Amino acid sequence: MLAAGCGGGDDAAEAPAQDQVLVALALDVDAAGLATAADGVALPSGSSAGRWLTLDDVAAGHGASRATIDAAVSALAERGVDVTADPTGGVLWGTVDVSTAESVFDVTLDAVEPAGGGAAVIEPDRTPSVPDGVEGVTAVVGLRGTAAPGEGVTGTTVPSGGPDTSSPAPPASCPDDAATRGTVATAYGLGPLVDGGATGQGATVALLETEALDPTAFDLVAACESTGLAGDRVASSVVPLAPPATDGPEAALDATVVGLVAPEAAMTVVRFDVAGSIVFPLLQVLADAEAAGATPTVVVSALGFCEGQLAAGEVAMAEWLLSALAATGTTTVAATGDVGSSACYPSSDDPAVQYPASSAWVTAVGGVQGGAGGSGDLAVWNATPGAQEGAGGGVSTAVARPSWQTGTGQDGDRRVVPDLSAPAAPGAVQQLPRCDDGACAWAELGGTSLAASGVAGGVALGAGQGPGGRLGALGPAIDAAGVAGGGPVTDVTAGDNQVFTDECCTAGPGFDLASGWGVVDLPTLFSSLGR
Repeated sequence: MLAAGCGGGDDAAEAPAQDQVLVALALDVDAAGLATAADGVALPSGSSAGRWLTLDDVAAGHGASRATIDAAVSALAERGVDVTADPTGGVLWGTVDVSTAESVFDVTLDAVEPAGGGAAVIEPDRTPSVPDGVEGVTAVVGLRGTAAPGEGVTGTTVPSGGPDTSSPAPPASCPDDAATRGTVATAYGLGPLVDGGATGQGATVALLETEALDPTAFDLVAACESTGLAGDRVASSVVPLAPPATDGPEAALDATVVGLVAPEAAMTVVRFDVAGSIVFPLLQVLADAEAAGATPTVVVSALGFCEGQLAAGEVAMAEWLLSALAATGTTTVAATGDVGSSACYPSSDDPAVQYPASSAWVTAVGGVQGGAGGSGDLAVWNATPGAQEGAGGGVSTAVARPSWQTGTGQDGDRRVVPDLSAPAAPGAVQQLPRCDDGACAWAELGGTSLAASGVAGGVALGAGQGPGGRLGALGPAIDAAGVAGGGPVTDVTAGDNQVFTDECCTAGPGFDLASGWGVVDLPTLFSSLGR
């Protein structure tokens, strides 16, 4: 799991006038109406359950009018800002140079040196203002990013390895405890789907990453497991202005786990600038979906942003985009984080959650240790004090309690996470490829990104059981199963996720802020959604 947007630096200088940044403008839309529609198709008992909308349905029924969009685009173009509307009709986005951005959006853009070193980050000194005379726009998001970024590509997919996808020959042998499809399927309780012949064929998975995928990871797996997993089957989609690609361990971990579970699912690594905003990879996913004619079966995010550092307009825009994906039947899965209940650490060790796991439209995945396949001595994953790592969870301060999250027994009116938990301890699936600095080797890897990727792979594997080959937002079904008790839910009552604070959260009977409803039998849950 990568925690993004946490921390900062002290040394700042004015950003170069010619540098480019991304900007997104929220349009005045029927967000409440779309939320109701998305709830309606996701609620297991709803009369419209599984009747997915198209992106055209979303735009026509809930987005801004064409006249409003055209007028706003024209007014911004007159000020030197070129933007296009996303397919939901809810957001205008594009790139703008620093000089123009400062003039149009009434900000000063500084180039800040990160406290931990690395490339300078461009940041606005205040919340950007909606320009006078631009009607139908309610908020401005973005104007952040890595200084002097490399060129990005929008709306296109290419092999993730670039023009040259060759890689070193795989080793002649593999370790006895190398992860296989069987070990991963067992860990996440997916054996019945694998044994039934499910491969993920026809499913599409978008992985939100800040790194490129090193195809050598798949070569290592192929030496041990004949699954057809190959790096050239994974495409890459790059958000504009993302820094030059570097291979990294997170992308390799996420793609390998999803690929082992669902080897015939089509995967796309959606790479973006971690110094920017979560809205931009979501906008790229929707742009790719418009080009492909359908939204992905699954979106998985192993990274998270400190929720407390996100502006209200940024969260509202992301919620609109995620609700649009949910309305079309896409299942979005996100890791709750690896710093326990202190998702804003190191800037703060107070209780906090990370976004997008805290979204009302996302299946938030926490972590457990022990009990492969959901049996045995389950406990919340917590590696402190040795590693100071543990599963995320807690109460959102930015997102209202979803209409379906009624049986948790938690006080207040805010979203609570996680929804469920899955194996996260290193070694839970045996050894996986760890890739860094252009080389891959076998290692025991863990974290809530491992858990979220396992669940996402399971969704790709079981999507064929849902209407139209989709399962949609799983939160309502998980909550209903948890409230009912028994069945597909195994309660987790041991452990806590107290890593940097002891104020939250401890596992107990029923729903809790450390493990959610517990470990969910995904095949049983999916079969209940077949309509």
